[in-house]
Amino acid sequence: MSRSRPHRLPNLAPAAALAAALLLGACTNQNATLGVSVVPAPQAQVSFSTHVRPILVTAGCTASGCHGGSPTSANMSLGERIFDPAAGAVGVHSCEAPALLRIEPFNSSASYLIHKVEGTQKTAVCASCDTVTFGTVSDCGAQMPFGGTPLQPADIKIIRDWIDQGAQDN
Repeated sequence: MSRSRPHRLPNLAPAAALAAALLLGACTNQNATLGVSVVPAPQAQVSFSTHVRPILVTAGCTASGCHGGSPTSANMSLGERIFDPAAGAVGVHSCEAPALLRIEPFNSSASYLIHKVEGTQKTAVCASCDTVTFGTVSDCGAQMPFGGTPLQPADIKIIRDWIDQGAQDN
């Protein structure tokens, strides 16, 4: 009777080690420093005239009797005079929430306009304000646009990006 030899499996450890080394070598993280976040690529430049103004026009914000034409509600123009230092919105204190700028360049989260379009203005410290079109308000009003469809999140993001890029007249 002949004895058969037990079948031995080949030693795969060297092959596995080689495969692991090749895979690890293929993964690179060039110019990375351990523990330091990689800053994402800069956003595309948002233009007021190309991107933001059309949103404000479509939503009705720049309509006469609201924030366009004359008079403007809350003495704020979102139309042709948005950059006016008295009746505009960029760098001008809010009538309803005087501690906040209507649009604070480079800081959308502190801009009253963003609070109004997102409906989070109730957290602001408010004052009485003559809105012209809706009389005097003292509760910071309702979410804008009044009586219209709220802005879509994508449109608010475009406005935020424009503000965070400096709210430039471009």
